[in-house]
Amino acid sequence: MNPDLKSRIEEILSEPVKSTDAVSGGCIADSRKLVMNSGRVFFLKQVRDGSSGTFESEARGLEELRKAGAVRVPEV
Repeated sequence: MNPDLKSRIEEILSEPVKSTDAVSGGCIADSRKLVMNSGRVFFLKQVRDGSSGTFESEARGLEELRKAGAVRVPEV
């Protein structure tokens, strides 16, 4: 993980990143599982080409899935 990004995440979440692991399966983004010192777990997704609308569209879709209540959906 990029050290600057790691530092920024630690600043925003007010705790150190304990570990990171690559998550496979996507072709558009690089994805990582972050485990914080407290044990909290986050999913980090970075778009390689800088496509600005990608995450906004995905967040809207995840919110619609959450509203349906049929499957567990992570908080975005």
